[in-house]
Amino acid sequence: MDSKWKETVRGLEKRNREILRALRGDEALRQRNENTPVSIVERVEYIADAERMAITRPTKTQQEQYAIASAEFSDELTKLRALIETDLRTLEKALDLAGAPWTPGRLPEWKDK
Repeated sequence: MDSKWKETVRGLEKRNREILRALRGDEALRQRNENTPVSIVERVEYIADAERMAITRPTKTQQEQYAIASAEFSDELTKLRALIETDLRTLEKALDLAGAPWTPGRLPEWKDK
């Protein structure tokens, strides 16, 4: 396989890690007790925990956290769609053309002889 595709794969993996970091937070930095930005999941968990047994309306802070989480998730979802629907498909086509064996999650091109 061409070295260009190796770099492409590394780039896809890097972008995927960045998306996961935005969703979950930076676990490596947290393990070293470093300050990290609040992740999307943390914002949603904060709201869910606060509202679990509440009988009142969400607070202004909870509404703001939801708005931030929603906007950040929308951005990350757009990046993820581009990664999967465009870039990964391009790589899969290149793998098929190169005669690479089937890998999990990749649908083969079927040609009836």
